Amino acid sequence: MTARRAFVVVSLVISIAVGYGVAQLVSSPARGVTQASSPAPATASYPTLHPGQGCPATPGRLVNNAYFGGYELGQGPVRMLIANAGNLRRGIVYIVPADKNNPLGPAAYYAFQNFWYSLPSFKRTWTVTARRLDGAGSVLFGNSDPTPTARPVPADAPQEFGPGYRSGVGSTWVNAPGCYGFQVSGDQLREVIVVDVILR
Repeated sequence: MTARRAFVVVSLVISIAVGYGVAQLVSSPARGVTQASSPAPATASYPTLHPGQGCPATPGRLVNNAYFGGYELGQGPVRMLIANAGNLRRGIVYIVPADKNNPLGPAAYYAFQNFWYSLPSFKRTWTVTARRLDGAGSVLFGNSDPTPTARPVPADAPQEFGPGYRSGVGSTWVNAPGCYGFQVSGDQLREVIVVDVILR
């Protein structure tokens, strides 16, 4: 990703984080993170990993339009754009020690820099959940009172990234490197995007 593209994507990620507020930050499980008690949406089929099996990461592809640019993952109408460094064409994302304990997020979690958006042709409500596929680990969405299920993006959500492009999932946090599946759910929509998160 070029320096200009990286700046554009990171700026958008920061904007999402600030937009969700930083007051009343919730700590890690060791310090009392509150997990959402409401049931998750109906699930798609996450890949099952066997011992020694590599992470079946979703390949990324370069996207460039008038509103944002970078590497996106996903084939459906809702996609993830990655701002971290890594081998994004192979779905590999790097996190570094400096990403941990970001003041905008929960303690003991790494900032996973991305944002989610739906294509202008998709008009329905959608949301995102996630799980680690190769061991213990968790994902949280949002800053103030982060939860395992992202805030739903309604059909009438503001068009944040250009005409028709809806977002609103907020910041994403992982508490360990590993192989993570992100499930996009909505009316007539079900897709799992897999990311290999590596600590450098």
